[in-house]
Amino acid sequence: MLLGIFVASIRFNRLPMKPHMRKIIFILFLLASAAGLQAQAGFAINPQVGMLGVRTSQEPRDGIRTNHKIGFLGGLDLRIGNRFYVQPGAFLTTSKTVYEFDDSLFVNQEEIARTSLKLKALAGFQVIDGEHFNLRLAAGPTYDFLIGLNGEDNTVFEEDEFKNGTFNLDAAIGMDISIFTLEFGYSYGFSNVYQNGNGFNSDAKYQGVYATVGVVFGLTEPN
Repeated sequence: MLLGIFVASIRFNRLPMKPHMRKIIFILFLLASAAGLQAQAGFAINPQVGMLGVRTSQEPRDGIRTNHKIGFLGGLDLRIGNRFYVQPGAFLTTSKTVYEFDDSLFVNQEEIARTSLKLKALAGFQVIDGEHFNLRLAAGPTYDFLIGLNGEDNTVFEEDEFKNGTFNLDAAIGMDISIFTLEFGYSYGFSNVYQNGNGFNSDAKYQGVYATVGVVFGLTEPN
């Protein structure tokens, strides 16, 4: 297995992608591999869909107000371990924000849809580890890659005015009921939303909550 990980890492380094994306994905790969090597751990796959609400800690600048709409996410987590486990995951997220302008003669408001790829590297503990019911807590770093901005008649914002990616700290509580899962989480951003020097508030950071439902395959027997 160690040889397989070594060979896979060499091939991975040859893939064409941006350096920061390569580092994040490789960290997730190492977390999953280390957990598998450590404990002959249980392994589960948990595809999920859900809703999220994202806001910024501060308004973009004076004269602009924001209203945030419910967004959506879909993806999957892996759980590697037993009572203690690591939880790497990848989710596609989309959220909408309405920007209202107090000082513009031409544009009163504009709606922007933000699409991102969220990579997770959480660690968790099963508080209740039953045969048909599990209650679990997890926390850890996540990273959101900005994929694109979409909006009708987008005349105010350009994609390069936003940071390409943002680091966050996520915390979640989840339940497994038979093969069905329910999870609630909170994401606290550490990175600035906007690029410096473009006239927007450089201290604004993302904050969000989410709720997902899903199914889980491969849960081990309770310990």
